[in-house]
Amino acid sequence: MTAVGICAHTIAYRDGANTHKLRQFAAVYCRYLTIIYAVSGAFLLSACGSMPPIRLEVGPPAPISAKYESYVVAGEPQAALVAQDVLLAGGNAADAAAALGLSLSVTLPSSAGLGSSGACLMYDPSTGSAEALDFWAAENARRAPQLAQGLFSLHAKHGSLPWAQVVSPAESLARFGHPVSRALAQDLERFGSKLFSDRAAVELFMSPARQMLRAGDQLRHPVLAATLGEIRSGFPNSSRYRDIENRMAQSIGEILGESPATGAPSLSPTWAAAVEHRDQNLRQYSYGSKAAAPAPIKPILQDTELSGSTEFIIADDKGTTVACVLTMGSPFGTGVISPSMGFLLGSDGAGGRPHTPAFSISLLADLTGRYVALAAASSGPEATPKVMQAVGRVKDGAPVRNELGDISMAYCNKVPSGGYVHCQAWARSSGHGYAAVIESRK
Repeated sequence: MTAVGICAHTIAYRDGANTHKLRQFAAVYCRYLTIIYAVSGAFLLSACGSMPPIRLEVGPPAPISAKYESYVVAGEPQAALVAQDVLLAGGNAADAAAALGLSLSVTLPSSAGLGSSGACLMYDPSTGSAEALDFWAAENARRAPQLAQGLFSLHAKHGSLPWAQVVSPAESLARFGHPVSRALAQDLERFGSKLFSDRAAVELFMSPARQMLRAGDQLRHPVLAATLGEIRSGFPNSSRYRDIENRMAQSIGEILGESPATGAPSLSPTWAAAVEHRDQNLRQYSYGSKAAAPAPIKPILQDTELSGSTEFIIADDKGTTVACVLTMGSPFGTGVISPSMGFLLGSDGAGGRPHTPAFSISLLADLTGRYVALAAASSGPEATPKVMQAVGRVKDGAPVRNELGDISMAYCNKVPSGGYVHCQAWARSSGHGYAAVIESRK
């Protein structure tokens, strides 16, 4: 233990990691002491001479928590910026993930929506553990709307901001309109013909000249905004939550010509431990669909499946990381919009066949440094081999860069000096997504 003199009669004993706190104390103490000296120097000198020694003892050094750079990776820029704003407003990774997922239901309805489903993997560096959240519709309830319920579950368990603050950005985008992104415009050009059979979809996604909306055109969806408003105000109330959920399921039953009793059943999101693989000090946590292939395959529907799903990865300044994959089953789902609630109905899969689109999410963490080395997520039939290849490159010490096309990923490396973690992030190179790193204060 080392003694540090603050003034003639005050001695502070410091130890290791808490030194900076004593320095701050000393700086503030002596600053005010100087002012007092200037006002009544003679009095202070006589008082200091009669003061008994003061002994301050600081306990054993606490572990130093690293400062992380936050980041956002998403398949659509406007939704990614919503998540970035939530992080800058003091929200954590769960807050930002819920806000981003709901915003994607507005800005990228070809791949995500209130009628879609998905899954997330969350890593907490303070405990060195990960858990998976599954809100993927089961085969006996493939059309059940799961997105809002899943993201609400994520926020309820780990969020820090009020739920209303998380939902409001998506509601505003739908109510006041937003420019059509290149990602959505591309899907409208390639798969927009699926929407021709539904009048509400035609009115929403086509211009008055009866042309598909293009990048930069304004898109407003007041009916969906009203539903998001109900979700914002009603989900925290258990009775209203159940009522909204039932009405969403009933609206799907109406579209399908089914009675409310035989409409899409209600499913609850489930939390489960992630699949863990250990390799010395490395821990790999994974979660994926049963349909994810262990080796590359090339089915005819690969392009369609990729376009009907999207993924995102978010980390906050504490290193907590959330990676999610969302899907409509196929681009724009069934192509039919609920007239009463404004969301597109998710699809059983391409060609109407029951199927769960393949997806894979993986996090690689170094437990010695308590930081995430890699987070990767992808959807489509080659999701698993691509994500595993990215993880393998990091394990082998290869340079980290996104060379795998349809995969979103981020890599964080602990800086030797400075006590913070520097991150890089990449969106799909084949899409029109967005990746941003928010620099931490050193």
